[in-house]
Amino acid sequence: MWEEIATRKVWYHNDIYVLTKIFYIFPIEQVDNVINSAVDQLRKYDNFPHIHFFKIAFFVNCSRHYILAGEPLKSKSHLIAAEKLAKQHQVVILRLTAHYLLAYSDFIEGNTKKAHERVDRTTQILFDLEKLNDDSKNDGSLNYDIIANDFLKDWAKFLNENKSNDK
Repeated sequence: MWEEIATRKVWYHNDIYVLTKIFYIFPIEQVDNVINSAVDQLRKYDNFPHIHFFKIAFFVNCSRHYILAGEPLKSKSHLIAAEKLAKQHQVVILRLTAHYLLAYSDFIEGNTKKAHERVDRTTQILFDLEKLNDDSKNDGSLNYDIIANDFLKDWAKFLNENKSNDK
């Protein structure tokens, strides 16, 4: 599928969408090309209504792929772009996610205190948001506690894998 899309001069929104769903299977050496090509192609859709949500999610997903592949520094520019767009368009959960994920590159860059503060601040906001949910209703609202705990679990795993870097 990538070979077919990569050879096209014009990528459509659906092509980029499909790539966002499958780029996790690409080896890290190839994913840079896929992501960079998709980012270039996404620029033509900047004036489409509601494209910002798709772009934010795309940048966050790219970043997660890099982090899971052990390359958190490659995620930084995408997370900065995602956080900026999410702030501009008031997409709170993706803004919090991008902000949290930046802790991985902070940590690798040696800013361990900043990384820990970022994780603490983000998860605390999520726990506070959960307090706003009405426990008596199951209205399909996000369960922010689950998200916060997933962040903390992933962070603990990352720290365990990087014990020698934590100062």
